[in-house]
Amino acid sequence: MKSRSVVLFLVLAGAMAWAQGPLDGAEKVLQAAAGSMPAEKNAEPITLDEALAAAMRDNAEIRAAERQVAAAQSQKPIAGALDDPQLMVKSWGVPLRQPWNANQSQNMIMYAQSLPGPGKRALRT
Repeated sequence: MKSRSVVLFLVLAGAMAWAQGPLDGAEKVLQAAAGSMPAEKNAEPITLDEALAAAMRDNAEIRAAERQVAAAQSQKPIAGALDDPQLMVKSWGVPLRQPWNANQSQNMIMYAQSLPGPGKRALRT
């Protein structure tokens, strides 16, 4: 985020230098960034911290990016979690005349959970 603000500052400094006079473009940018250009009569000079604070306060894209970063950091890491358990129910030989009669059919209930070997979860995280 600070790099965006620094780039914004350099672009603004370059635009101010270009408007000032007949210096070469690179020299204008360097002089404006160094603060050697004369300030406007009515404008008060601001510090870099004030410029960054104004950019953070007024730029909607920066605020949106901050919210996205905060949302990404708030999520819990799931790399070390166990795999999801599986539950399976199979039923065959169900009589068509009495499908509710579980005694007449063959039923099987299975539960499965894969457990990684020692140290594998730590390696994933």
